[in-house]
Amino acid sequence: MVRKKKLSPSGAKDEDGEYHNVHVNLHEDELTVAGMEIGDEVFVRVRDEKIIIQKANPESVEHDLWISSDRDRMLYGFIHILMLASIFKRFVGCLRWWSSDCMMRFDHYCLHFHQRQLTS
Repeated sequence: MVRKKKLSPSGAKDEDGEYHNVHVNLHEDELTVAGMEIGDEVFVRVRDEKIIIQKANPESVEHDLWISSDRDRMLYGFIHILMLASIFKRFVGCLRWWSSDCMMRFDHYCLHFHQRQLTS
């Protein structure tokens, strides 16, 4: 269902006589189609010339609604790549620490073993 609506000024005016809030009137038949009722809590998202209103149900939040353009998809993918690279860097750092620690212990063990061989 698509209906053209007007963003009506709402609230008090500032000292310059300008409004800074608007409201949109939705009829209850529109709410019914959306699975909502008057008084329901909603999430409101604003993104790239879009306002998205979604029922405030944390278990079924559609996060993909934030990604609305190819640029956003690329940025979102790039952020995931950076996060994975950061995790991989930490993992490699832990491996380096662990392997250097093991090598030091192995060298220490070999040194003691060699000294025992010389003294016996």
